[in-house]
Amino acid sequence: MSAPLICLILLITATPAFAISNQALGRDISLTAAAIILVLVAREAPEKLSFVLQRLKVFWLAAAVPLAWLAFQLLPLPEGSLTNSLWSAASTALAEHWTSGHVTIDIDATFRSMISYLGVLALTIAAAVIGRDRAHAKDLLTALSVGSTLTAILLLVARSNANIGLPAPDSTGGNAMTAITAMAIIANGCILVMTTGQTDAGWSFDRLGFTAFAAFGIAISFVALEAAGCFALSAAALAGIAVQGFVVLVRRLKLRSWQAFSLFLVLAALAISVVAARNPSLIDLADRARPEDLADVQRALSEAPWPGSGAGTFGYAMQMYRSFGLPPMLIAPSTVIAVSAEWGRAALWLMIASVTLLCLALFWATLRRSRDTHFPLLAATVLLVTLCQAFLDPSLRSSVVQTTIAIAIGLGLSQKVGEGRRSGAD
Repeated sequence: MSAPLICLILLITATPAFAISNQALGRDISLTAAAIILVLVAREAPEKLSFVLQRLKVFWLAAAVPLAWLAFQLLPLPEGSLTNSLWSAASTALAEHWTSGHVTIDIDATFRSMISYLGVLALTIAAAVIGRDRAHAKDLLTALSVGSTLTAILLLVARSNANIGLPAPDSTGGNAMTAITAMAIIANGCILVMTTGQTDAGWSFDRLGFTAFAAFGIAISFVALEAAGCFALSAAALAGIAVQGFVVLVRRLKLRSWQAFSLFLVLAALAISVVAARNPSLIDLADRARPEDLADVQRALSEAPWPGSGAGTFGYAMQMYRSFGLPPMLIAPSTVIAVSAEWGRAALWLMIASVTLLCLALFWATLRRSRDTHFPLLAATVLLVTLCQAFLDPSLRSSVVQTTIAIAIGLGLSQKVGEGRRSGAD
C-alpha cells in the first residue's frame, strides 16, 4: 500500500472516535491529515493529480461557488448595502471614521470556515487521485463501510444505554453519529451493488463475506436510526437505496443511458412534487428542533442581510435575537438554516443548485460506465442523502461528517474521470 492510501484509510477508520470526541480536535486532526495526504499524493503521483485536476470540470464548478462567496464575505468593501451594519455601528461607537467594512461580522470565524472548506477540498482531490487505482478504490470503499457501520453500532449502543457516556442525541456529536449512520447505509448499499453485479464471477468466500457484512451494515444502521428517532433521515437513506436499486434494475433491463437518465429525472420530479405539495419552509423541515428555538430563528432569518452575516457566525448573530431566559443558541436547527443566515438566501440556493448539478453528473457517469458503477453511484447517492439531511439537522456542520462526505465524493469522482463507457449504451 502507498503512504497516501494508508493515511486515508486510517483517517476513515477513525471516524467512530472522531464522532464521539471533541469536535474541535477532530477538525484540527482532519485538516492536518488532509494537508499531509495531499502533499504525499503530489509527491508520489503528480501525473495522476494533474490528470484528475484537468478532468473535474463539473466538480470545480460546484466547488468554486462556496469558495468565491467566502472570499466575497472576507473582502473589505466600501460601506453600503453589501457590508454588515455592525461595522458602521462600531465605527460610530468608537468615534472613528471607517470607510470600509465587511459582509461578515466576525472575520476570524469566516476565515476559519474558509480553511476548513479548503481542507475538505484537499481530501476530495486526494481521494479522487488515490481512487484512480481500482484496488485502492475498493479498499477505500471497504474502509468507509467499516468505519461508518461501527459508528452505527455506537449510535445503537448509545440509545440502548444513556448512561454509557456517548454524545446526547441533540448534541453535535449525536448529530454527527446519525449522519454517518446514514452514510453507512449508502456505503453498504454500494457494496451490495458491487457484489451482486459481478455476474461473471462465482460466489467466492470474499464475495460472500462482503455481501453478508453489507447486508448487516444496512440492517443495523436502519435500526440505529429508528432507535434515535431519525425517521426523516431514515426515509432519505431509503431514497438513496432506492436510487441504487434503480441503477441495478436499468442495467439488468439493458436500457440505454439516456433512457435510464430520462426515467430517473421523471421519477425524481414526481418525488419532489410530492414533497413540494406540502409547501414546507426551511423552519418546518427541522423537525427535531425545539419550538422556541425555531421561533427565534424565524425572527433572525426575516431580518438577516441578503449577503449573510458571515460563515461561522451563527452563534454570534443569534445573540441579538435570542428570547430572554433561554440559553445561547450556538448550533442552528439545520444546516440550511445556518447557511441561510450566514451566507444569505441567494448563496444557499446557488449552492443547492451546484450540488444538484454535481449529483446529476455523477449519476450520468454511473449510467455510462460499463464497470465499477458503484463508485460514482456512491458519490451520487451520498450527495442525495446529504442534500436531504441539510434540511433536517445541523450534522453537516461537523468536521467528521464533512470528512466522510469528502472522501465518498472523491472516490466517486476518481472513477468518473476514468474510461469504461458502456458500448452502444448512448
